Amino acid sequence: MPKLTDRNLRAGFGRQGRKRDGKVAQTFGLLMFLGMVVLLIVFLVSQVEELPYRAGWSGVPGTVSAVFCETEGSGKSTHLVCDGEFRQTGGSTPPVAVTIEGSNYFDGNRGYPARLQPDGQTVSVVGSKTVVYLLAGMAGTLAILSFLGGYLVLGLIMFIRRRLGRFRKPSKFVGLLPACLAGLFIVLAIAGWIVAASLSF
Repeated sequence: MPKLTDRNLRAGFGRQGRKRDGKVAQTFGLLMFLGMVVLLIVFLVSQVEELPYRAGWSGVPGTVSAVFCETEGSGKSTHLVCDGEFRQTGGSTPPVAVTIEGSNYFDGNRGYPARLQPDGQTVSVVGSKTVVYLLAGMAGTLAILSFLGGYLVLGLIMFIRRRLGRFRKPSKFVGLLPACLAGLFIVLAIAGWIVAASLSF
């Protein structure tokens, strides 16, 4: 039986401390990973909810005009905000001051077909250009989500198998599947942005 010395005790406690710190780092990394996936899912859901308005399937039909666009924010967090007046189709109500969702630039000298959303303050411009831009953005979101989410699922499966004593290294095809899906969605996103840029309102 090895003799217990101060050096051996310190070495044992050191290994336990490093092991505990490693588990804390892994847990923190996993939580960060999960948080990013959840945020991406929430963002994707908001994009899906926007699609019926841009396609003209939902919302109050009308026209938005007298548009004024300006850039807000500073540095890398700048974004384009466009405000205008919405007039309901066939309605006798006065124009309503609204904000146009999205980050497209709109000419203030013309009107655009639009749909008023339930909040009564936001409109979506209806047209193939805005729809294709939204679909391209959804493809970009899916690219990041499939990459992060795919490897998160693979990691969880491997962790559970290891805990159950049934660990088996995934095949190369399975290991590359999330990256392949992400690449496919990136190609679709780039193609969508190119097509949308060539369309007119």
